[in-house]
Amino acid sequence: MAGLAPVIEQKVKESGGHTRPDSIEDKAKRFGRLRAAVRQREEFFRSGDALLASDNEVEKIIDLLKESKEKIEDPETFFKLNTAERLKEMYQFGNNSYYLCFNWLHQYYEIKDRTLIATIYEKLGHEGMPVNENRFKRVEYKFDRDLNGNNIWVGENKSFSSLELIHLWVSRFLEILGNREQNGR
Repeated sequence: MAGLAPVIEQKVKESGGHTRPDSIEDKAKRFGRLRAAVRQREEFFRSGDALLASDNEVEKIIDLLKESKEKIEDPETFFKLNTAERLKEMYQFGNNSYYLCFNWLHQYYEIKDRTLIATIYEKLGHEGMPVNENRFKRVEYKFDRDLNGNNIWVGENKSFSSLELIHLWVSRFLEILGNREQNGR
């Protein structure tokens, strides 16, 4: 962000405006807004609204996964994804033993104990035989709210909206399927 300041300052000057350094009043107001945002976030988590909001975000994620499934499937090449689902809890799709799964561990009444697990894996074996998994990627996410009041998921020291999270994981899944297809496996 600091690298943008000179660019913004130049654009302001080009449009006839003037820039000035932040005054103590400006900094105090900004600090006050930050404190208010932190208080609102803390109140949100104390109120219990976070439990409902996190469940709603998981429903949104499942809907986004279902939409993605429809976009990925291709009747021309007969590419179809198999699915498995536990209502408002888990959804996965996959093809030829490769799967993308989102699993919501939400049986806890404390938001800090709830976890969304995203996994891309390969099932090795078949029904009637021992089945093992080869995990390509697995990340645990915690529900959070940023200081702007947006619901987010935090994992691996990064934060994502539900839409960004689905885009990231579906892209990873398609990359793995593409590599498999290209390599004949």
